[in-house]
Amino acid sequence: MAPNFNTPHLRSSPQEVLDGIERAIKDCGVEMVRIDGNTPKGKRQMLVDRFQTERRVRMILLSITAAGVGITLTAGSIAAFAELYWTPGVMAQAEDRIHRIGQKSQCLIQFLVSDTPTMDQHLLSSISLKQKTLQSTTGISKDASGFANA
Repeated sequence: MAPNFNTPHLRSSPQEVLDGIERAIKDCGVEMVRIDGNTPKGKRQMLVDRFQTERRVRMILLSITAAGVGITLTAGSIAAFAELYWTPGVMAQAEDRIHRIGQKSQCLIQFLVSDTPTMDQHLLSSISLKQKTLQSTTGISKDASGFANA
């Protein structure tokens, strides 16, 4: 079991956003790995393993759709979302990559949404409404059903 380095991971979707974030991280001298839709499927687990085990890899930059399910990222306990996804369940799955068996730290999930009116503000409202509708129709609690931070 790898030690918990409290290493953050950052999630986003469009390639241009990921490219800009990657440049900023590298300009700060932070070693990181990246998984997005262009990352070959055969290489993805190797990148996850580097994040999980190599202390010098301080951050993992992920696309929500390319790395939102089926991976474990317990080497980190901080997740920051640079963009939102329309479906609450997709967001919940992406959040849950650090909430896994073997996680030894309390996790922090952050959504980087502007206070000024933006598309993300509209999207956040839409996701929250979808989540409330899901809760009222299924009776499932917010913690059990997904997007807990909307």
